[in-house]
Amino acid sequence: MALPRTAAGQRAYLERLDDAGVSALALSAQLHMPPLHDAFFQAAEERGFPVLEVPLAVPFIAVAQEVAAAAQEDARHRLGAQLQVFGALRWLVAEDLDTPTLLRRLEDLSGYDVYLCTPQGHPLLPGIPVPDPAVLPASRGTSTLSSTRSATPPRAGSTTKRSRLAPSRH
Repeated sequence: MALPRTAAGQRAYLERLDDAGVSALALSAQLHMPPLHDAFFQAAEERGFPVLEVPLAVPFIAVAQEVAAAAQEDARHRLGAQLQVFGALRWLVAEDLDTPTLLRRLEDLSGYDVYLCTPQGHPLLPGIPVPDPAVLPASRGTSTLSSTRSATPPRAGSTTKRSRLAPSRH
């Protein structure tokens, strides 16, 4: 791996990884690499980008299994939350609520702000708020049901500190 030696280079490297959609970076201090600068860790913390220091003795498969297990748990949690929302939606529709009230109930239930708008952020129905244009995805559909967290959580599995994985004692 060609990790830059300078603080600015390391920061830019991490930002490029994050911009490209990389989920985390695992490094081994036992392999030849330059010392990591504070700017590198500051960029990781600002972006919620996990940086793991893995001892050379830890097999790659062990790291991959831990990552897969964390991703599976996150997916299971999201699926459970979606099932709860859809189940509640069935009951809410049965109450014959008007659309603004229905969306407010969904917001209360899910913890998300819910909007109904065109991809450009224009309202589809009167009385339904539209999101800030900065949160809209770049899609080409005819309408979008958009939601955002009231308080944006860190990326699943992210950490703002270096994590260390130890070799298994088995």
